Amino acid sequence: MQNMLKAKVQANKVSKEDLVRRFEEADANIAAAADGFEEWALADIASATQKIENEKTDAKKRIRDVFRVVHDIKGQGTTFGYPAVTEIAGILCDFMREGKVTLSPKQTQVIKLHLGALRLVLDQKLKGDNEAAKNLVKKLSITASTVPPLR
Repeated sequence: MQNMLKAKVQANKVSKEDLVRRFEEADANIAAAADGFEEWALADIASATQKIENEKTDAKKRIRDVFRVVHDIKGQGTTFGYPAVTEIAGILCDFMREGKVTLSPKQTQVIKLHLGALRLVLDQKLKGDNEAAKNLVKKLSITASTVPPLR
């Protein structure tokens, strides 16, 4: 039997020069996206904050909508120079995963606290290995652990 994967890989060999060019294009695309990261992430966080506060909307829908926003931000924070954003969003995603149909006031407060922390890190541009951001992440992790998660 012929190894089809091996044949495909050999047929699609890329020159070293082409590979370097592709990496340079990818770096340029990431840099271009990074320029607008703070702006659109802050807009998404503001929208998520409004959604979690809107008690007229079904709790399950609010949780799902906020989770989606936070999960997207989590995946992009470190790529754009904000490892604390990734960590804070990760704590919040873990807290919200498999959300219940109802939200207690304390659970809502934890969610809003984390959204506010994300906003703070982005507003203050606490990029990279920032000590203040690290301390904030530690405190949020402790806070989230004191309230039962949405499971």
